[in-house]
Amino acid sequence: MSKYVIGNLKMHLETVRLRDEYLESAQRAITSLTKQQRGVLAICPPHIYLEKFITTLDDVIIGAQDTHEELRGAHTGSTSAKTVAGIGAKFTIIGHSERRAAGEALETVVQKIITALLSELQVIVCVGYNPEGAEETETVQQEVTYICKQIMDVVPANRQKNIMIAYEPVWAIGSGKIPSANHIQTMKLIIQKQIMTVGLADAGEIPVLYGGSVKTDNVRAIISESGVDGVLVGGASLEPMNLVQMVKLINS
Repeated sequence: MSKYVIGNLKMHLETVRLRDEYLESAQRAITSLTKQQRGVLAICPPHIYLEKFITTLDDVIIGAQDTHEELRGAHTGSTSAKTVAGIGAKFTIIGHSERRAAGEALETVVQKIITALLSELQVIVCVGYNPEGAEETETVQQEVTYICKQIMDVVPANRQKNIMIAYEPVWAIGSGKIPSANHIQTMKLIIQKQIMTVGLADAGEIPVLYGGSVKTDNVRAIISESGVDGVLVGGASLEPMNLVQMVKLINS
């Protein structure tokens, strides 16, 4: 099974010049990838650049960093999942720890997931946001169980499987530190067990990713030793060649 590399550009590329330089670099870098390898590379630019990325990098999967829990309405500054899907984006990240830290509740995360799935987007669901003093394993178990149960209640069966779950320990993001491979593997197994317990889908049909200080020099070990199905990349994704190298390293 091919392994995914998802680049989250966050609030970077803050000028048109930087955006265009990134796109030019990405176009050059992806020429060395096979068609199959391009099919597992995804990039999430700032919302304002989504359409430009979609039209320029037409053989790379483009997704959003977040979408709103409502399809439409008086929500100044927010972006609808329907709008994101309508311009050609394929997925959205939901529940990233940086948004959770800004006050986004798990209930809001769930509603965003449901709305995105009903809008025919795939969803990368981030779990592992750990409030101070909480036990990480228990937090992940509770989050995955709650999310899956809520999805089953309102999302048609044919769309329930359009999710990936990213284990994202908040302490690893931007720190340069990562959990042991054994710890990541344990979290993957916990996530799969909770999916099966709830009955959302065959656990093997829902990819489990890892996110947090992923770099070219540790990505192969993360994948090979933990068994996760791909990586969610933050800072390292600001250089397109890093993403391309990661694809090659874990899909060779």
